[in-house]
Amino acid sequence: MQHGFTEIDVQVEDNLIIVKPDGAFNLEGVREYESKFSKLVRSFGDKTWGILNVYDTYETGGPEVQERVHFQFNWSCENGCRFLGFVVNNPLHEYAAKITTKDIENLQEMRIFRDHDEALTWIRGAIAKANADT
Repeated sequence: MQHGFTEIDVQVEDNLIIVKPDGAFNLEGVREYESKFSKLVRSFGDKTWGILNVYDTYETGGPEVQERVHFQFNWSCENGCRFLGFVVNNPLHEYAAKITTKDIENLQEMRIFRDHDEALTWIRGAIAKANADT
């Protein structure tokens, strides 16, 4: 998905959405992403699902962008997302992950990683276990 001077690569794998934002985001770009994202999660039905955010080339955005991302994560957790993972490479990304997931009620677990493979292993396992238990 293209957002002016930014892009978001989105991959769907079973009940997992892998999101790789690239560049700095403005509010318009973040909102454009919402409608496309909501269509992706419809296929999950009643299954538990998760989001892995890979922040390799993400440059974040201002406070209004972070507030909107928090809104999106909250919406996701109201609609079956229980696990949020982040692959970060600097303290700003780690801070963004923490601030955008703060006080989300239906979030079962959020983790921050520096290693892609470790993050994928964790979130795939968490989702599989949650869906096996239901």
